[in-house]
Amino acid sequence: MSILVQTRELLETRYVELNKFLEHLSHLDMARFETGHNTQTLPSSEVTAVMKATVLIMNYSAVEATIVEVIDEVFSFVRNSGVTFRGISQGVRKQLLSYKLRHIRSSGVGTIESFVDDTLRWALEDADFWLPDKSTIRDSFLGNLDARKIRLVTDQMGVTVLASKRTRNGSDLKEVKDSRNYLAHGYKSFVDLGQLKTTRELQDQTNRIAEYLLAIIRAFEKELREGRVCALPQSPGSSPGSILAR
Repeated sequence: MSILVQTRELLETRYVELNKFLEHLSHLDMARFETGHNTQTLPSSEVTAVMKATVLIMNYSAVEATIVEVIDEVFSFVRNSGVTFRGISQGVRKQLLSYKLRHIRSSGVGTIESFVDDTLRWALEDADFWLPDKSTIRDSFLGNLDARKIRLVTDQMGVTVLASKRTRNGSDLKEVKDSRNYLAHGYKSFVDLGQLKTTRELQDQTNRIAEYLLAIIRAFEKELREGRVCALPQSPGSSPGSILAR
């Protein structure tokens, strides 16, 4: 049973777009080798290189969008479950507090005292607690999301990701992240990046990344399904459940 429905839909949408783009590149490659085809009607090698570099950027965009959606949907699950702060797993508590702390590190003493006071109320009084929005989650990555950064998040949240060897454990994510940053900061041009890749290489890389992201989604769904993200809300008159501390 799928739990993170929105995340799965987002992942599918992004990779339908990517595969259409790659299919067009593949058709261009075949046309260049077809006997009798007028190559003058085809894009130049520089334009094709730009299109290939675009695939790298589209992959990075899909990675960041998917991970942000996963975390946001997990927090939505927590919010909708009606649990208290003490009913959330230790890993999820750490992660949401890390988002809160990002915004007060450069603040004055008053803001820090307010944060400590809020945290104590959440823990001791079963008060409503703060959960980050999508913008806050996205800002924590700042265009620098790769497999290492994802593992830092999943490890802190107590989520174990088991991905197939075919995914190379997400190692492709570093290349697409670096490509995104090279272009964003002007270190390389689209032509510089795109001329280094064949369409086949881009297709294989795209498939590996999509499979790796799906493994992450499944890992979070398993935690949610087995009740390790937050304690299930108790119905009136029932005995209190155990507080999870992962």
